[in-house]
Amino acid sequence: MGAAFAATGLAAGVGGSLHGFGPGWTGTARAAAWLVTYAAIGLANLFLLATAIRAFAPGPYQLPLLGLAGFRFGVYFILLASHRDFRYVVYDLAGTLLALVVLASLGRSSQAVASRWVLVGAAITLVGALVQRSGVRLHEHLNHNDLFHLIEIGGLYAFYRAARGTEALERTISR
Repeated sequence: MGAAFAATGLAAGVGGSLHGFGPGWTGTARAAAWLVTYAAIGLANLFLLATAIRAFAPGPYQLPLLGLAGFRFGVYFILLASHRDFRYVVYDLAGTLLALVVLASLGRSSQAVASRWVLVGAAITLVGALVQRSGVRLHEHLNHNDLFHLIEIGGLYAFYRAARGTEALERTISR
């Protein structure tokens, strides 16, 4: 889980720099920074999903599911590297949220508290994504992107609470 938060931090740092300083960068530098941002978002999704698989999936299914998650990230990265289109980020997030909901809903009953937090985190993230897609602008300095990031703080907190409440995730955090 720590790796998911580290990748999220990298995406936030590079993406935030792009929003703030990117207009002064060359086109090549901006394109490279966006690729790093999108790749870091994909890694965060991969690590979050891998942690959920380890926490909620029955033992015999974990390795194949982890392989599938890794394969999915590979496809995502290849698409990004060749097209650099934000829609792939949206598709990856949607797939991750769906997988998290399925894993948390069908997961081990001993992880009930963590399952609830995962579902809350997925719901908050979905609300943030819908706000982001809406294009709403509350102020010239508070638009749909800003609102998404503010809402996503709540989603990240819920995922953190899920990790803190799960023994399997606790081991992952301490590694």
